[in-house]
Amino acid sequence: MGGCGETKSCCSSNDNLVRPKPLFVADESDLERGSPVYEHVKISVGGMTCSGCENRLRKALERIPALKDIKTDLVLMQAQFRVDLARTSVDDVLAEVRHMTPYSVERLASESEERFLDVIVDSPRDVNQNNLPDGIVDVEQHGKENKNGKTTMRITFGPNASHHRNLLEKLGLQDPILAPIPLPSSVAVGRKQLDKEMYYFSLAAVLTIPVLILAWAPIHARRLVKESISLVLATIVQLVAAWEFYPSAIKTLYYTRTPDMDLLIVLSTSSAYVYSIVAFGLIHTGHDISKNSFFETSALLITLIRLGRFISELAKQKATESVSIRSLQTPHALLLLKNRTESKELDVRLLQQGDVFRVPPHTRIPTDGVVVYGGSQVDESMMTGESKPVAKGIDSQVTAGTVNLDGQLDVALSRTYWDNSISEIGTLVENAELSKPKLQAIADRVARFFVYAIVALSLTVFTVWVCVGKFVLKQESKNAVSKSIQYMIATLIVSCPCAIGLAVPMVIVIASSVAAKNEVIFRNPAVIEIAKDVKHIIFDKTGTLTKGEITVTHEAFFLERSAVTLPHLLGLVSNNRHPVSRALVRHLEAKGVRTGTAYDSSVVIVGGGIEGRVKADEKDLVVRAGNLSFLGLEDTAQVKSFKASLPSPSKATDPSSTNLAGDLESSFFGVTLDGSLVALFALTDVLRPEAPHVVSSLRKQGVAVHILSGDDARAVSRVAQILGIPASQALARCSPAGKQAYVARLQEEGGSHHGASKKRRGAIVGFVGDGTNDAVALTQADVSVVVGCALGSTSSTTSDIATSSASIVLLRGDLCGVLTALAISRRAVQRILFNFTWAVVYNVLAILLAAGALSTKNVSIPPEFAGLGEIVSVLPVVLIAFTLQWGRRDWKN
Repeated sequence: MGGCGETKSCCSSNDNLVRPKPLFVADESDLERGSPVYEHVKISVGGMTCSGCENRLRKALERIPALKDIKTDLVLMQAQFRVDLARTSVDDVLAEVRHMTPYSVERLASESEERFLDVIVDSPRDVNQNNLPDGIVDVEQHGKENKNGKTTMRITFGPNASHHRNLLEKLGLQDPILAPIPLPSSVAVGRKQLDKEMYYFSLAAVLTIPVLILAWAPIHARRLVKESISLVLATIVQLVAAWEFYPSAIKTLYYTRTPDMDLLIVLSTSSAYVYSIVAFGLIHTGHDISKNSFFETSALLITLIRLGRFISELAKQKATESVSIRSLQTPHALLLLKNRTESKELDVRLLQQGDVFRVPPHTRIPTDGVVVYGGSQVDESMMTGESKPVAKGIDSQVTAGTVNLDGQLDVALSRTYWDNSISEIGTLVENAELSKPKLQAIADRVARFFVYAIVALSLTVFTVWVCVGKFVLKQESKNAVSKSIQYMIATLIVSCPCAIGLAVPMVIVIASSVAAKNEVIFRNPAVIEIAKDVKHIIFDKTGTLTKGEITVTHEAFFLERSAVTLPHLLGLVSNNRHPVSRALVRHLEAKGVRTGTAYDSSVVIVGGGIEGRVKADEKDLVVRAGNLSFLGLEDTAQVKSFKASLPSPSKATDPSSTNLAGDLESSFFGVTLDGSLVALFALTDVLRPEAPHVVSSLRKQGVAVHILSGDDARAVSRVAQILGIPASQALARCSPAGKQAYVARLQEEGGSHHGASKKRRGAIVGFVGDGTNDAVALTQADVSVVVGCALGSTSSTTSDIATSSASIVLLRGDLCGVLTALAISRRAVQRILFNFTWAVVYNVLAILLAAGALSTKNVSIPPEFAGLGEIVSVLPVVLIAFTLQWGRRDWKN
């Protein structure tokens, strides 16, 4: 109506057992199996450290024919896919992934399974498990009894349960003690990985330090004794601290046919260790090939590799934790009792509908709600990006995660822990981050061939240095081989594809989080790449440039009995969510119309209006309501007379003003009975106060701004005049198909080819709409933005955000989010390009130094210190990504 508007796989432990056959059934047409039944699955993956690991996981998943729509993320350490349950089970899929990869894999709860509470009890008998009340799906013991003799019981709630505390009381759990709020999966898995790397590094360091002392310190002892001790210690380092790389590299080669970073580590550390053993044996048989046995090289190499892994994991973990939206959730709340003179601290998860909680000064607001008493200033910068505190009083909405400053607030809960703003934004961001931008595909392709190139280059370095040593420097064969091995090992390990693999995802994760904290959601990270290049932005009018707060200012009836017309109109518009429909419902209810006509059938004509049919006096009555173009009444005498009777609009407001919020030119809505005009309504809307600033800023950035609307020409022309948009770029009476055609024409004129599979040239077109009648145009546009509503609000002018066709969602409905999205896009791509440049520069210089290209100037990287390569290469990438978060606070200018 847009007119106005963890068990190991059986194969890994018992080779004689048969692997689940359904995983590898490739015949899609097997009639006995039945039609596909797909289930969406999200898993956490522990142990991934670089892009090679992610590629290994993806290839393992792709080998299972029952899976489709596979997405993986290195930084979040997650994967998601759809599995055909007619062919295999989720458990079998996870078992097969564990079999093909070295990773720990665990299924994450789906949105319908996330509502659970882990209650700590003295005994499982404390929970009444007989006759579970409605709203509780399951009760089961979770984990083993702890050292204090306590047991954790997991109570799973249905998705519609809203009174969790009352349901627990029905189970006999009064004042329950809950286990701590679970960490986000990406944070929890990252901490486990970090602890593991810390353990291996500490162990390797403790064993390596004595080896270094024996090799480098002036200790007076027999050489055989010193090197025998070094042999034992270096062997323990090799078997314990480096052993996990071996099965990992072998599995990757066997199942994916692709070498990865683990293979480089295996080749380099094994070469150093084997060479040390050979050197040790030759030294003590009278065939000395080196001044030392080289054990310090192999041990120190592994230690520094582990240090690099630890530093890299620490940096990624800090990034994940710092940008986690869910970390804004406070664990406790002060529940006000019935007399409101007393309060009781309880877990935020126990708050339920009907509760009123108190927010003391300088504390974080636990969940979304409406202020019922008190007043204060609230810092919403962590959720909106606005540094200026916002005044809150009675009837003000407050958002979970924001900070109450100087006053005390009593707040009536509106959204529980499971569906508040933090949970909503966190889910949107996490799902979006699993998508891959095109730049990531380039990085993955480079990293995939990186290992091949390094192995080939290392063999070349070895061969060249043997020839140089023997034929140019006239060295003995043993010395030439010894030196060549050192250069080969250094070349193998100093190179690092991790910087290339992290160049994109680290920036994307932080950019997505920064945007989310400014209430801008990139539903598709690929748009971060192209948003900076937008040359045309098209705005819908009603509900986008305007607030959608439509009011009826004038009306005229052309039927003597208007009481007959109004129920017909109410029956048509009462169940429609369009802003015009809601405005008419309010107007009719204010006139005392409470009952609408029950139509036999009705249909919404998108971009036009609504048509209903009903039996009346033994004949079919057709009632149509909508814009004048849809009704075909634009040039009738009745319409012209009605328009002439309206007062003239005030003069255009200064376009540079940021406080503009005045009424706009009237648009018109008509009602016909069997084709005869029976009523006309004049409607006005309110322009968003930030609209002039947004349009002005876009034009300063060289972006052409357009308006497309299904409204009357007068209303559209008025908005264009106020905003300073040329008349040629403001089109009225546009149908959804017309909007799509306009977007396509701009794309063709700019040489832009819409569609991910086609090469893009020239201008990129963005479309900003409210999601009501703009789905087709949003889909056509290269960058599509949907304007949402304030967080925590139960009303929305948009279509369902989670299923909209937009690639960017403005949660608060502030058009400045468009400027935020473009600014973040520009800065994110700058950092990605810098990271790529750094990764290339580092690898070229490091490989040249390690390969001995500058050895004539006594500049080279000894093999024992080549393990520092991961730190040197990865740390700048992470720090550069972090500058997005540390940089400017105001993204709206």
